[in-house]
Amino acid sequence: MRRAGAAAVERLPLAPSATQFEADVGPASDGRAAVIYQRCGGTSIAPTGCDLFVYSLGDTSGERPVRNASDPDLNDVQPTPSTVS
Repeated sequence: MRRAGAAAVERLPLAPSATQFEADVGPASDGRAAVIYQRCGGTSIAPTGCDLFVYSLGDTSGERPVRNASDPDLNDVQPTPSTVS
């Protein structure tokens, strides 16, 4: 991640993922900047057990699951809506 005005890229303290994923930065429910992304098991070709997580950029509490967007019976994917033209 690169913060506004910073010359260097900053590595977030998050565990790596074995699968490809999308992430987006935006305001969290408390108004602070946060990154939302998915964590999955399986492989990049066949991800399983996907859940959405959020990492607040304004504190050091670490990642937390997005509880109001989690469905234990489905793979939770696409942390932000895709634009379709």
